[in-house]
Amino acid sequence: MAFQSLEPQRNFSYAIFFLTIIKHKQMKTVKTLTMAAVATLLSFTAVTYSSCSKIECVGKTCQHGGSCNKGKCSCPSNYEGDNCENGINKKFAGTFTGNSDCAGPGTQFTFAASPTNPTQVFMQGPSTTLNCTVSGNSLTIPYQTYYSGGDQVSVQGSGTLNGNSITIYLAASDLTTGDFETCNFTGTK
Repeated sequence: MAFQSLEPQRNFSYAIFFLTIIKHKQMKTVKTLTMAAVATLLSFTAVTYSSCSKIECVGKTCQHGGSCNKGKCSCPSNYEGDNCENGINKKFAGTFTGNSDCAGPGTQFTFAASPTNPTQVFMQGPSTTLNCTVSGNSLTIPYQTYYSGGDQVSVQGSGTLNGNSITIYLAASDLTTGDFETCNFTGTK
């Protein structure tokens, strides 16, 4: 009899054990389904976001190694413009007419942008053409020499572009006679 009285308890224990296993498997299935749903949602969001960015850049060509992000070009150093098409030297190109305290009113400086170097411009003034470097809206005229009327002249200076106006400072020295002068020029395109 003792054997029969233990049998229902054992059967009951097995039933509880199996119900626990079944419940555990159901919880595991729910957890797996939840994780799969979250992963699917995240993947859909990522694909949607990245495809929107790509759609905005369809047909947009960024030059000189620029990259498109949300329909706009992000330009590399020394290039600018909607499609990174211009070297920073392009904004200096043109003829500026103004006043120089050395040459008087009506003085002209003509700038030509180098086609191969986006930071180089050539400045043609009343007596010579000078090689200049640009950075942003700043102009640097590094030390250089040229001949004027048989004399060797050294020159260096700097300048700033503000819209269509330019201000230039030049320091010139006649290496033959020893004469030295500084000149300021302000002009507009």
